[in-house]
Amino acid sequence: MTVLPRAAGALLFACLLQAQIPLPGLGEPAAAKPSDPLGRDTPRATALRFMQAAQAGKFSAASQYLQLSDAERQARGARLASELRVVLDKTFSGSLETLSNRAEGSIEDGRPDQERAGQFTAGDREADFILVRVLHPTYGQIWLIANETVRQVPALYAEVGPPAFVERLPSWMTERHIWSMALWQWIAIALAILPAIAAAWVQLWLFGALWKLVTGQRPVLPVRVSRPLWAVYSLVLHLAFFSQIGVPLLFRFYYQRLIAMAMFAGIGVLLWRFIDWSGDRMKARSVARLGASVEAAILLGGRVLKAIVFVVIVIAILNLWGVQTGAAVAGLGIGGLAIAFGAQKTVENFIGGVSVLSDDVIRVGDTIRFGGVTGNIEDISLRSTRVRTVEHTLVTIPNGTLATMNLENLTARGKILFQSTMNVRYETTPEQMRYLLAELRKLLHSHPMVESPGCRARLAGFTDAGLIIEVFAFVLTTDFAQYLAVREDLLLRTMDVISDAGTAFAFPGRTLYVGRDVRPAPEDAGRAAAAVAGWRQSGKLPFPDFPEEEMVGLRDRTMYPPAGSPLATPPVPAD
Repeated sequence: MTVLPRAAGALLFACLLQAQIPLPGLGEPAAAKPSDPLGRDTPRATALRFMQAAQAGKFSAASQYLQLSDAERQARGARLASELRVVLDKTFSGSLETLSNRAEGSIEDGRPDQERAGQFTAGDREADFILVRVLHPTYGQIWLIANETVRQVPALYAEVGPPAFVERLPSWMTERHIWSMALWQWIAIALAILPAIAAAWVQLWLFGALWKLVTGQRPVLPVRVSRPLWAVYSLVLHLAFFSQIGVPLLFRFYYQRLIAMAMFAGIGVLLWRFIDWSGDRMKARSVARLGASVEAAILLGGRVLKAIVFVVIVIAILNLWGVQTGAAVAGLGIGGLAIAFGAQKTVENFIGGVSVLSDDVIRVGDTIRFGGVTGNIEDISLRSTRVRTVEHTLVTIPNGTLATMNLENLTARGKILFQSTMNVRYETTPEQMRYLLAELRKLLHSHPMVESPGCRARLAGFTDAGLIIEVFAFVLTTDFAQYLAVREDLLLRTMDVISDAGTAFAFPGRTLYVGRDVRPAPEDAGRAAAAVAGWRQSGKLPFPDFPEEEMVGLRDRTMYPPAGSPLATPPVPAD
C-alpha cells in the first residue's frame, strides 16, 4: 500500500524538477526586469512619492513622476512639478486612499492602465488628477501622472492665490515654514481643537434637547457611552476645519490618516462600551423574568460582539496604512479550521453551552435528574455545568455531553407523583377487600393535598406474598420536603384503613416464621361484611368507582395535617 504514494511523490518531484529545466529549442527564459528605484510600481506609490519629492523641494526628481518627453522634462519639468505641488495643495479635492496599491491598478472601474484620484478646481477651471500606466524601456510597466493632467497645471496655477485673510497676517507667520507648512497654519490647527470640542458638545446637547422635545424624555445614554461619542464627533469637526485652511496635500494626507485612525479607535471604544451598557440593561430586565441562565447567554453574546468589533477596527486601521489584509482574513479562516480540529472538544462544549442556554431547558437553581444523579444546578458556564447533588457533592458536566443527555427537570413539574404497592393477607375476604378499596379511595378523594381527578386505588393481582393493591395519585405541591410529609400521612392513614378492614399486611410468601398466629378479629370481618351488604341494599356499592356527586362531597373531608399535629388547624367552636 506504500508503494503507490511513494511512486506518485517521485513522479511529482520529477515533474517539478523538469519544469525548471529549459527544453531544447525553446531558448533561455527571459530575464526579469529590474525594479524601479523611484518606486513607481503602483498608482498610490507614484502619487505619494511625487508629493514627498516636491514637498522636500526636489523638483527635478519630482518631474520623473510626470508623463513628459525627455526634452520637456529637461526644459520645464522642475517648474511643472513645482506648480503641480501648489495646485495639489490649494485646489485638489478627493482622496488618495481611493488609488489602487496594486501594480495592475484598479480593475473595478473598467479603465485598464488608468486611475483617477480626484479633481482640481480653481476659479472656473476644472481638471481631473489622472495617473496612467506606461512601458519604461528599462523598468517595464510603471505609473506616471498623466500628460492630460500635466497640461492643465499652468492654467490652474495662474488661478491659485492665498486666502484673503492671509495678507493681513504678520510676515513672521506667513513666511516662516515648518515641514513645508506655514506657521499660521500650525497655529490655526492648534487653536481649532478647543472650538471643535465645544461645538461637538453644543450640538450633542441640542440633539438631546430636541429628543426630549419630541419623545418627552432625555436620551438614556450613560457617560461612559456619551464621552466616546463626543470625542469622535469632535474629531469629525476638527477634520472639516482642517480641510479649509489650504494645508499641503501630503501633510493633509498623513494627518487625515492619523485622525481617521483616532476616529476608528474612538468608534471601537464607543461600540465596546455600548455593548457593555446594553448587556447590563438586558440583564437587569431579563434575569428576573427569565432566570439567571439568561445572564450567561447575554455575556456570551457581548463577548462575541466585542471580538467582532475588535477585528473589524484592526482591519480598518491596517487598511488605512496600506496593509493588504485580504491574505490575513483568508488566514483567519484557515486558522479557524485548524483550531476547530485541534480543539474539537472545546468547540463542542462551547456550542453545547450555547444550545443549553438558548433552549432554556434548564436554569440555575433547577433540580434535575440525569444518569442516576439528582441535584441542583449551581452554574451554567460556556464550557460546563456544575450540579450540587443530594449528597452535597459537586458534579461538573461538559456542556457538549449535557446537550446530548436525557434530562429530567424536576423543578418544572407542577405536582409530584405518589405511587405505592402493598400486599395484604390471603385471609382477606372479598367483602373486606371491597371495604378496604372503598376506604382507600375515600381517603384519596377527601385529602386536600391530593389531586382528586385521576387518583385511584385498585386490586392489581395475586402473588405468592398476598393480594396486591396499587395506589396512584398526584400530591399538589412542588416542594419535595412537603411531599414527603404528605406521603407519610397517606401511608399512616392507609395502615389505619387496613386495620379497620380487619385484615393485615402480608408477609413474604417464602419467609418461614414460627410463632402463634394472631388471626384477624371475626367481629371486624363481620363489620366490614355488614357495611358492604348495606351498600348493596342501598344501591351505593362504590365499584368500579364512586359516583361523581359523592366524590365532590368527599373533597377536603379528611383533616390534614391530622388531628393532634401542631400544624393542624383547630376546630371552629360551634355557636
